[in-house]
Amino acid sequence: AVICSTTDHTHAFISNWAINRGMHVYCEKPLANSVEEARVVRANYLKNKHKIATQVGMQRHAIPNFNRVREAVLDGAVGILKSVHVWGNRKHGRTSYLPAEGDPPPHLHYDLWIGPSPWHPYNPGYFGGCLKWNMFWDFGSWQVGDMGSHTMDLAWNAIDAGLPTSAEAHGDPVNPDVAPSALTMTFEHPANNWRPAIKVTWYQGAHKPNSLDGIPTKPGHGALFEGDKACLVSDFGKHEFFPRNKKAGMAHYKPRPEAERIPRIGG
Repeated sequence: AVICSTTDHTHAFISNWAINRGMHVYCEKPLANSVEEARVVRANYLKNKHKIATQVGMQRHAIPNFNRVREAVLDGAVGILKSVHVWGNRKHGRTSYLPAEGDPPPHLHYDLWIGPSPWHPYNPGYFGGCLKWNMFWDFGSWQVGDMGSHTMDLAWNAIDAGLPTSAEAHGDPVNPDVAPSALTMTFEHPANNWRPAIKVTWYQGAHKPNSLDGIPTKPGHGALFEGDKACLVSDFGKHEFFPRNKKAGMAHYKPRPEAERIPRIGG
């Protein structure tokens, strides 16, 4: 079996290598660094799924609050769901790849680190954690493929999102070297059997949703579910309700008893 927890730009390459050899794979998010890469991984998985076990590393999904938020939205805590807003506050100031600076240290196999990406000369500024390299397009996709993966998972899990019918993005000017620091992305999701069609918006960096009727969007990474009876604001570990009718409060909603809750992941 293979556990892939390398830099983002090598995830699809390593996963495909393992899948094509019939090896089980646990791959950290994001599964790929482009839509094309993701499609290749999926195609190879579908050809081999009968003989391997695979998982993408969305480990925050196991936090109990993810299921409590899903239960609240499904059970009418916010009433009729109108929209969802998701955000992450990380920013970067890079504008281009780093210039050559010195030689790789003896313990670093730099050719292996570069992997399938185009060649870029060594610079120590690429090292020291994911926030050093994942804003560069050849190595990552900044917060869309980093914390955005987790926070959007919180939202999509709660609304049974399915595939969007459209997606639109705007933010910093297009740069061939680095992903935008400030970005807003809007996904239109069709109606399903329990909610109407809905818009899910991701805000990144300097972009953030406007406060709705005084409802705070304080967490550095969080989601706001807007309904006709209440709003729910959540980070990874906890959530809070903001009823539309302050006098009635949350009288319209009763949390599920323990025995009826969605089972905890992992028991």
